[in-house]
Amino acid sequence: MGALMAGSKKQPCSIRDVAEHAGVSAGTVSRILNKRLGTMRIPEATRRKVARIARELNYAPNINARRLFSRKTGIIGLLTPSSQLMGWHIFNDGHLTRTISGLTDVLTVHHYRLLLLVNDEAFMKKREFLQVFRESQMDGLVIWGAYEHEKEWEELAASGYPYLFLNNLPATTTPANYVTSDYTDAGFQAANYLLARGCRRLAWIGGKEGISLNRQQEAGVARAIAEQGGDARLVTKLSAGGYDLAEGVAVGRQLLATGAAFDGVVAANHHLAAGVMQCLLESGRRVPEEVALVACHSVWDQDEYRGTVPRIRVNSMAMGEAAAHGLLRLIKDPGVRVQETIPVELAADSPVAVIPNPPPKAAAVPPPKTTTRGSRR
Repeated sequence: MGALMAGSKKQPCSIRDVAEHAGVSAGTVSRILNKRLGTMRIPEATRRKVARIARELNYAPNINARRLFSRKTGIIGLLTPSSQLMGWHIFNDGHLTRTISGLTDVLTVHHYRLLLLVNDEAFMKKREFLQVFRESQMDGLVIWGAYEHEKEWEELAASGYPYLFLNNLPATTTPANYVTSDYTDAGFQAANYLLARGCRRLAWIGGKEGISLNRQQEAGVARAIAEQGGDARLVTKLSAGGYDLAEGVAVGRQLLATGAAFDGVVAANHHLAAGVMQCLLESGRRVPEEVALVACHSVWDQDEYRGTVPRIRVNSMAMGEAAAHGLLRLIKDPGVRVQETIPVELAADSPVAVIPNPPPKAAAVPPPKTTTRGSRR
């Protein structure tokens, strides 16, 4: 058998190659490697020999052949928008990376592998989200970052294939499968935090437009104000267009340029809140004595602004775990409906003095931009 180990790199072989070297039939090798022994009695020594030769020959199972026997591929797809659609590199998003960790923790236990797919204009135009099922490339699909205006998802929701939306939801008329966080409650808790401090004129700093979480956060803010007897129409609304610190600095300057009166700011996430806070401090406003801030969204264990920005924390790992369990249920029974919302919580905070490591000042301030319907977290 020493000849089998010759060479540092081996090309994958077939079941027939393994059978030839082991001196048994291809059917026997198939039963051993696919663990389909049934009533057939195969000596333990033969099973060990076949397994060893398969390793030595770098045996790689044919995914289509395996599906003929198991009716499964053992693969789950994770569809994320391209960097061009997101506006930043997808793996710079701590919320996404932690959600993937939750997904893989559960899927690995159930012997599934996660395959990353990138969504772009061609993917949507060709309806490749249906093609991957029709060609038996995977058993289920998780969609991260859907826009509300994407009508193409109607076809997937009505297809009967195992899928679910994660984090953001499209505006489908067909009831969809999803796992998300309670972003309405996040906005509600954030606004209530400021109202409890005595703030009466709020500003809302939204993130990406056209995504469900941004709309839900804003709805939560409006509900909190209404329940306190206020008028949500008096809220100063601006859109940062994204979620990073530099965009927070830019929109903070836009907010000051409006001349609007405000004593509290609700920002869509902790990066935006930190950027707005820097602008307020630079302008001489005392935070939180004159203007208090709170962020609607922060990753559960991402605390670079601890002690500076009060925030609502989202449990990304729990989202990923729930999505994995939900998709496994759908694979087992496509007739079930998975619709789960993960609770959020207000993180502890403390008085603010300065922003640690503030970014360089922006060269120019874009004109103020008010929120309109119309882009993905």
